[in-house]
Amino acid sequence: MADAKDLVGLVETKTMLRVSHANQDAEIASIITQTTEMLEREADRQFVLRDANDVTEWHDLANPQGFLQLRLFPAISVTSLFIGVESTTPIDSDLFVVDLAGAVIMMKGATLNPVRPGPILLRGSGAGGFNAFDFPEDAWRLSGRFFPASVGGARAVYKGGYTDTASVEGGLKQIAFDVLARRYRARERKSQGLTQQVAQGFTIASKWDPSLLTNEEKRRLQRFVTRSETAR
Repeated sequence: MADAKDLVGLVETKTMLRVSHANQDAEIASIITQTTEMLEREADRQFVLRDANDVTEWHDLANPQGFLQLRLFPAISVTSLFIGVESTTPIDSDLFVVDLAGAVIMMKGATLNPVRPGPILLRGSGAGGFNAFDFPEDAWRLSGRFFPASVGGARAVYKGGYTDTASVEGGLKQIAFDVLARRYRARERKSQGLTQQVAQGFTIASKWDPSLLTNEEKRRLQRFVTRSETAR
């Protein structure tokens, strides 16, 4: 199966635009690609699968947290997860869970809005019983809740993105169609973004850029936007 390149296909887009002839296929295909890339930039995510191989993604953890939000959406599978920038041994898969639909890796017992707890208590080897440490490097092994910043970060190896246009979520596809229709009509009218409205007997000209998302489209896109500040 060929890797997906766009959020929507040419045939379904032409049906939506009510275009039956083929002389604009190249132009419509170009608008589809531009729209896909624009939505990915706006959401700070990659939605479509361009490479069937695993992706290695680094996460700089400024603070201990219970989850990693992946850049590819949705996640298809997680091959391995490493704690520490130099680690070559993946952590046990029993320590974390993966929300594929949300493209989120969570430490078991963690929440999507983790609150930094107090010092973690570790059993000492001496007569002192318990010793308090503020997030030691092996804290994640004992708590099973947080990715600690003290180890320098995390590394996820995984696959993600829609494999074909048929699997793209309906809400995301509808946003793409709305943008496509506006951009196509703007080119069709050859108005260079100039529209006219008639209000109270006067002709009012207003400029707009069809390549920009409307406020309503931005609102609908919000649930697909990554809020991760760790992935690089």
